Amino acid sequence: MRMRNALNCWRINNRTMVESTEFKRSVINYYGRAVDVDSNRKILSARCMVSNNVFNYHELTSVHLVKYSTPQLMKYYGLLPSDIDNPRNGLFILKSIEESFDCLDTCFLFNSFTKKLTFKVLRPNLMECRICPSSNTVMKTFGDIDGEELQLPTDSGSCPYKRVLSMHAKYAFARALQYGWIVPTETLDTYFSVSDEDLEEPDFIQPLSWQDMKYDDIMSFI
Repeated sequence: MRMRNALNCWRINNRTMVESTEFKRSVINYYGRAVDVDSNRKILSARCMVSNNVFNYHELTSVHLVKYSTPQLMKYYGLLPSDIDNPRNGLFILKSIEESFDCLDTCFLFNSFTKKLTFKVLRPNLMECRICPSSNTVMKTFGDIDGEELQLPTDSGSCPYKRVLSMHAKYAFARALQYGWIVPTETLDTYFSVSDEDLEEPDFIQPLSWQDMKYDDIMSFI
């Protein structure tokens, strides 16, 4: 139980409050999200990878999938601690979407037919909230982007660590079930090994389905 608790790095106290300029830039470049760049190569606006709308640069952020404060967890994904700042361990999204991701209110599902990742909103009262209240042009809510495909480059093959997003989704669904937001018959096809058949979830969590994880028990274990 202790290891299941430790593996869940998506907690508010693990969020990185000071943004790394270098990591943000590397993720933008990796996924090709910059739109307007001035003569000094300063990025003025860019596209969110979930909504695909253009926003001011300061409204967007590069979220760490495995949190920056927990590089020791990378080994459970077949990665090195130094991979914590690999752009594949990041997504370039609105700050409001980052917060919902870090709180396990949202996650990403994998469509085995289209091979695409799609955004899933699990917290019901988030549906009516605007994704960027400060924008005068984009009025979308979380409900509007529920089910949207994650926007990835089609030519470079750049993609995030799906194994991490799969684990995140497993915890997010377990939490949503505990809070009564979803029912046990909800479908979640985990995709930890979709990029590498030799990859396996850590043995202390692999046998458990998200329905069996008992999220509150995991989080209360010290």
